[in-house]
Amino acid sequence: MNCCICNKEIKKYGNNAEPFKKGTYCDNCNNQFVIPSRMLDIIIINDDMKKQIKELRNLTGAGMIECKTALFVTDWNLNRAYEWIKDKGLC
Repeated sequence: MNCCICNKEIKKYGNNAEPFKKGTYCDNCNNQFVIPSRMLDIIIINDDMKKQIKELRNLTGAGMIECKTALFVTDWNLNRAYEWIKDKGLC
């Protein structure tokens, strides 16, 4: 079985990728993508954050969850979030 995010072989059980993506994913992608994405569900997003998410989506063409995750893991720094998405191959 392969990870639905990075496509590497999953050696153990794998994890449920919801809500980030459908399928099963590896522990590495769990730490990089899914956990931050799930944490965003409990964080209150203000208007400035919404504007940053929209701007990052316009710059990258990436989905909303990917942009929210990128901004979250880069402390809401738009330039670093753009690079993060680019490095992950999401745009």
